[in-house]
Amino acid sequence: MPWYTRDLPAPYERGLRDPRETLEQREQRLTRRVSERHGVTHEVAARALRRVVAGLRSGVARFDATEYGFASAADRSSALLDSPAGMAKLLAAEAWSCRPLEEVDLAEPLHSIQRHIRHSLVAHNLFHPEKKPALRDEVVGDPDYDPLRDLEAVESTWPESQDYDFLRHSCFLRTRHGQMMVVDGHHRVATGLLLSKTFILGRILHQTDLE
Repeated sequence: MPWYTRDLPAPYERGLRDPRETLEQREQRLTRRVSERHGVTHEVAARALRRVVAGLRSGVARFDATEYGFASAADRSSALLDSPAGMAKLLAAEAWSCRPLEEVDLAEPLHSIQRHIRHSLVAHNLFHPEKKPALRDEVVGDPDYDPLRDLEAVESTWPESQDYDFLRHSCFLRTRHGQMMVVDGHHRVATGLLLSKTFILGRILHQTDLE
């Protein structure tokens, strides 16, 4: 069963981990890994890991984004822009691809345009930063399962679109009222907040640019 429990391994887990490793030893190993990969202290890494594990053990797949540090959370349907045409423009690749990467202050209130955050995707970002999530839900966020194992077989059949290369980083919208909205990459932002990072690299659009 999952890496965060004492249950017997699931079929996909066989060979991934040393069966003699205790849960406590695994937690220590993973804490060191998060600390090293994100450049944070052992204490910060341990706190982040405990938070994600508690969410995974709760049996509730998703929590409200505010529980991961967002100032507010609302479904995309709650209009950010005044017109459907404006929203379509906001979601278009050409609106973002020319935008430079900037440091976005994580101390500023950040507002999510999606209601929920998945614990497994935050775990993925803790253990596999800079990698796309695995394709199967049961392995997403597993620290010892390389997500590229599934992705390489699928993505080798077609070239990756350069149009959407901007999605490698989070996307933000500064509203006309000054609020900073997270448009894409919510789980990356949630991970940064969880690790007490001061900033995250992302691309910023201003609402006035879309009008």
